[in-house]
Amino acid sequence: MEPDDRFLMFEIQVENRGSDSVFARVYAVRLEDRRGRRLRNIGTGMELRWRDHKPEDKVVLYGDKYEFAGIFQAIKEWEGKPIDPTICATTPGTPGTLGYCVASIGPSIPLNEQEELWLTVRIDFHEIKIDGSEGKCLKTRKKRYAIIPDSKSKMYFRVRPVRRIRWPAFLKRRHPAA
Repeated sequence: MEPDDRFLMFEIQVENRGSDSVFARVYAVRLEDRRGRRLRNIGTGMELRWRDHKPEDKVVLYGDKYEFAGIFQAIKEWEGKPIDPTICATTPGTPGTLGYCVASIGPSIPLNEQEELWLTVRIDFHEIKIDGSEGKCLKTRKKRYAIIPDSKSKMYFRVRPVRRIRWPAFLKRRHPAA
């Protein structure tokens, strides 16, 4: 995940490593605290925005072509009023525009009181049918990121990948994050 400090946005680069052309979709699927407890019900996933594409555009990946998806932003203002830096998912905006909407997924409390959050991002790769429509999902990739409040960063947050913990079999039944 890479920062874009012009928009206080964190984004990921998505590429197709297969030989065929595919449609790609990006979702925020789970928000947790460090102990693995779900903090917000995102349902089956909150679709996220592709950079430089209109919401109705289908992103096609093939060969060496890649695209960037905006995952979340640090919002400092809401309806013209200053607020504490708040994590907001970047979702597609109004059809026909390059704009986007923000959906608050983090608490709006002082940065020094915020805790590390874990956000799981899912990317679905779909086949392209002969008529150009979207077909079945061929492959899914999930990646979990730690979002760490950082008052010294101009982005207000730092991001790092979270490795999945492999719990020993005897702990799996007792540990809530297993």
